[in-house]
Amino acid sequence: MTQQQDDPPTATPVAASDDAPEPDAFTLVGPESDPAAAAAAVQPVPAVPPTAAPSGDYDKYGVPTLDFVRDKIEARYTASLGAEELARQTEEAKSFEQRAEERAKAAEAALAKIRQSLRDHRQS
Repeated sequence: MTQQQDDPPTATPVAASDDAPEPDAFTLVGPESDPAAAAAAVQPVPAVPPTAAPSGDYDKYGVPTLDFVRDKIEARYTASLGAEELARQTEEAKSFEQRAEERAKAAEAALAKIRQSLRDHRQS
């Protein structure tokens, strides 16, 4: 009887060599197998240094106060306003504003023309 081509190949188990001892669940392998070396490798855990008392901006649990948070938000807002003001003073920003004004005027003129044509159409 011949094997069909559609059959999947079967795996055959590989025999272990007779010289190597078979490891069990309790056999340590590697540098940890020497208990003296393992004990020397263990480093003592340093004591945790005492934490510093929170500054006046935090409560005793380390939570920031409302005043601290408000001041931080106001500082960021003020910085963003200043950056915006400086950005508006550049030549690129000025030319952008001029182009925006020209587009707004052109759009208003086109809208007026459309309205006038609608009025003329109704009257005829």
